[in-house]
Amino acid sequence: MINHFNFDSINMDVLTGLKNENAYYKYLDDIDFKCAEKEFDYAVIVMDVNGLKHVDDTYGHRFGAHLISKAGKILPTVFKNCDIFHTGGDEFVCVITTEFDNLEEFLEDFGNTLEYQIITYENVDLVLSLARGFAIHKKGEKYNDTYQRADREMYVNKEHVKAKHNIKGR
Repeated sequence: MINHFNFDSINMDVLTGLKNENAYYKYLDDIDFKCAEKEFDYAVIVMDVNGLKHVDDTYGHRFGAHLISKAGKILPTVFKNCDIFHTGGDEFVCVITTEFDNLEEFLEDFGNTLEYQIITYENVDLVLSLARGFAIHKKGEKYNDTYQRADREMYVNKEHVKAKHNIKGR
């Protein structure tokens, strides 16, 4: 029997086409070391889907999965040349190691593209909305500290976006 297992498949998320949680943790293995060696600096953007529980409870999990899949297809069009990971559930992380001059442009594109849009799936109009938080790495800070700052900002943004667009649920 021929084994068609592809090693890269353990680093790819089937639902979104993005790098998965396994790839994310491999990536993090040496980010602090490389940053300390001054090879690069970075910013972290943490994102998750707004109102996913409401969609799952109202229409079923395949509708929620469609929103997650759609977000995974759109994110690379907003964050070009960045490392984007689907880290599980409705959560995504983008690590930017270049183009810091364009960070505000990235975030504006994000707001215009992913803060709120209507997606039609099986004749049902669904709201695709992602909350986002970002943090730029500070000298001497560990990756997890940068990530935590971005994550806290994402929850603040989530409440703002949900109120602004009247999005129900978590």
